[in-house]
Amino acid sequence: MLEHPERTRTRHVRAVAKAIDELRAAPHPVPLIFAAHLDLTERARDLIVVSAPSGIAPWETLQLSNEIDGSRGTFRAPRASCALGVRNDYEAVQAWLSLMKQQRRDEPIARKRSG
Repeated sequence: MLEHPERTRTRHVRAVAKAIDELRAAPHPVPLIFAAHLDLTERARDLIVVSAPSGIAPWETLQLSNEIDGSRGTFRAPRASCALGVRNDYEAVQAWLSLMKQQRRDEPIARKRSG
């Protein structure tokens, strides 16, 4: 917006200020405001991005196939040398999360002992 000419910015600021004032003073419901400003409503609808669900799920429900779980990764060390005893990246992350959770639980105790 700052790249627009001052006249355009001023007009925009005035329009926004007017809409805000109308919203503050309006004893009527919001749908009436939308009906009174069809051009703004349509422009707002054009800005809405509709996308498919992202497939985000809790970590615990994640199920990976062998092709992508990291068990056959280029940098995967032999299982016998793995200190964590994990078979794939999912299990490694689970082990790390568990370690972080335990450290958070132990932190207040350590502070009390040192303080």
